[in-house]
Amino acid sequence: MPPINLLKFLPVLAEGGTEGQVMNLVDRLDLSKFAVRFACFNRTGRFLPFLEARGIPVTPYAIKRFYDLRALRQQARLANDIRRHRVDIVHSYNFYGNVFAVPAGRLARMPVVVASIRSMGEMYTPLQRRVHRYVCRLADCVLTNAEAIRQSLVAEGYDAAKIRVIRNGIDVRSLRGTADGGPRFRLAFALPADAPIVAVLARLGTIKGLEYFLEAAVGVAQRFPRARFALVGGGTFIKDGRKEPRDYRRELEAMARRLGLEGRVVFTGVRNDVADVLSQVAVSVLPSLSEGILNSALESMAFRKPSRTGPPACWSLRATRRLWPGPSVWCSRTVTSPGGSARPAESGSSSISGSTTWCDRPRPSTPACSNVAVRRARWRPGLRRPVRR
Repeated sequence: MPPINLLKFLPVLAEGGTEGQVMNLVDRLDLSKFAVRFACFNRTGRFLPFLEARGIPVTPYAIKRFYDLRALRQQARLANDIRRHRVDIVHSYNFYGNVFAVPAGRLARMPVVVASIRSMGEMYTPLQRRVHRYVCRLADCVLTNAEAIRQSLVAEGYDAAKIRVIRNGIDVRSLRGTADGGPRFRLAFALPADAPIVAVLARLGTIKGLEYFLEAAVGVAQRFPRARFALVGGGTFIKDGRKEPRDYRRELEAMARRLGLEGRVVFTGVRNDVADVLSQVAVSVLPSLSEGILNSALESMAFRKPSRTGPPACWSLRATRRLWPGPSVWCSRTVTSPGGSARPAESGSSSISGSTTWCDRPRPSTPACSNVAVRRARWRPGLRRPVRR
């Protein structure tokens, strides 16, 4: 039986939670059964060498905006390439990937088109949310990674019958530190050996709610002068509709100075030694404004670290400023609780077990969701588009 031709459309190949999950999936696919191709907007980023080393083709479709002639030409080019390579499954991710690739996949009359939505969409405009909903009607399956996101999509008017939830998983075997890695991390950023560290492990982006982390850090710092705070993750320049990218890291550094946190907060940039970093962390925090299952929360729980996250099921962008001061009290209690790191982690594990997949190997989401769509389609020889029963 010939391999299934699978096209993954990721807007970027840069460091990120979704991108990391996709790479873990691809690394574990049986390439004798799946012929994988990638498409993106810009053929650059941290994961490009990973794909090249595995001989996986990566094709860029560069656009400046969605509403011009160039974007339409690139979509037509993508549809052409899908037909030419006889792709069986088109799988795209998040707003920009879905809006670009789902119509192209349907235009190419492919058997299966899958759209992944991995956030609550709080950062999107009402128009973007409406466009996303209309585009996803063209997909055979809408894949999410959290029940909270599924419920949100149904409330917005998405077809509940099309939505499937496949939760994130992490490879716990990859979270192995080195004997002197933790002390080296402290030494590199001048963090005292006895200082409790409250950390955020995330790509620097506005969706992560990092401003609220810094605001909460003020209350903790006042009560515990020894405490230090670390923002662990890459991402300096971000685009948010402006002509020129924002230097977001510089903005956060300036905010830390204004709040009187200079010398108490460190920005580490990208780290490949997450296990060593977590070995030194007292409390792991991620006040995300929109995401479903947080990879950093899973990693922190694997290390039995107390974790505080912003659950999308009950948070919204409007409510965040009202709700977020709570973590400063929670962090304070955790920092002062001797040996307390195990107890919150245990309770966290039990509470999240109903919504999170723990596994030694991440689950292959593409075959699973494609089966959902393929079961509902009857193929005819010579016809690339399925005939619905």
